[in-house]
Amino acid sequence: TDPATDLTGNKRPPYIQVLDNADLSTPGGTVNLTLRGGEATPPERVLITGWYHENMPWDFLSGAGGLGARLVRDGSTPDSAIGLFYPTQELRPGEKRSIVAFYGLGKVSTSDPKNPDLGLSISSPRVQVGTLFWVIARISNPKSGQRVQLQLPPELQVVEGDVTQNVEPVAGASFTTRSWLVKAVSLSAGAEITLALEPGGITAKEKVVIVAPTLSPPTSTLTPTMTPSAIPCGVTRPCPTATP
Repeated sequence: TDPATDLTGNKRPPYIQVLDNADLSTPGGTVNLTLRGGEATPPERVLITGWYHENMPWDFLSGAGGLGARLVRDGSTPDSAIGLFYPTQELRPGEKRSIVAFYGLGKVSTSDPKNPDLGLSISSPRVQVGTLFWVIARISNPKSGQRVQLQLPPELQVVEGDVTQNVEPVAGASFTTRSWLVKAVSLSAGAEITLALEPGGITAKEKVVIVAPTLSPPTSTLTPTMTPSAIPCGVTRPCPTATP
């Protein structure tokens, strides 16, 4: 039921996670959407709005009720949609363009399945060496003076985000989030990520499997050959003379 939001510029999120319930002890279904990092193609605009019906007009935001509209379907049933907008690009005949986003079911992990205060999520539980992924902390009922710290094994390195981040309450919200962009640097059957919320000594843990990068198929070095009949006449052989 949160209002529709149109995100552009530096407000574009690298990663979106959606929970059925804001309560971390019973989050329900969890969906992850990664928009930046790894092979993902960053959009120039991210629209979060209601999913009214499948035959909406081209200007979806206006048809759904504009900014601030409730995330509902048919005017009453809670439902939502995310629109991703990318810069236009001219393609010549035969050219193609690939746009990548990662979307699928996820989860919120804590040290205690019923821990309502701190949740840990990762954008992908399985990554390749050299790729980037997101680590997200979700803090319920945040209080001034709290801080959350990310602890990583040697197989992982922080690329973006301070290791320790302050937590501040947000007006009108029952939780807040903090995030880190992390790079996988070596193989692991289960590199353990830990979050610690202080004061209080609350922790949350999750593991990520790190595999070898997929190698591109080798390019053939063989030089194609042509039979004499396939070689154009006038190059290395005379052209046949037509008989009247």
